[in-house]
Amino acid sequence: MAEKSRLWFYNDLEKVYKNTPNKLLGKRLLHILGWAAKRGALVVGEKQGERVYPQFRLMGKYGYEIFSFWSPDPNHTKAGTVHFFRPLKRHGNSIEYRKTLLGKINQLLDYRYDLDKIDGSRSSGKALDKLTDEEFSLFMDVLGEYCLEK
Repeated sequence: MAEKSRLWFYNDLEKVYKNTPNKLLGKRLLHILGWAAKRGALVVGEKQGERVYPQFRLMGKYGYEIFSFWSPDPNHTKAGTVHFFRPLKRHGNSIEYRKTLLGKINQLLDYRYDLDKIDGSRSSGKALDKLTDEEFSLFMDVLGEYCLEK
């Protein structure tokens, strides 16, 4: 039987990520979670339909959520992947801004976007635990450049 929808908050997420069997993925999600909370870019506690998996989102510089981090639960079909929100308003209504951001993460996380025709929001083809340490560091640099900082 499926769990009922619930709200996930920082402490809930921290507990799940610390205890996930995939230690590398848990460590990376914890890193992003803590980093985002310190910057003021973290979005948690929002009820998102019937989703029961622990996830959080990051707020972009234009005041809209631009990334969602999927659960590390191996039963989740998108475990450890990063969802990118494509709508232009989330990127300051700038096609070039969005295109530049996607250019930086497209190959890194295997989004398979054609940068001349960005067609819809989607989850990455590569999970965070599949990145090398260098790639993860590059990804964090991109987050630092494009996510809200209060």
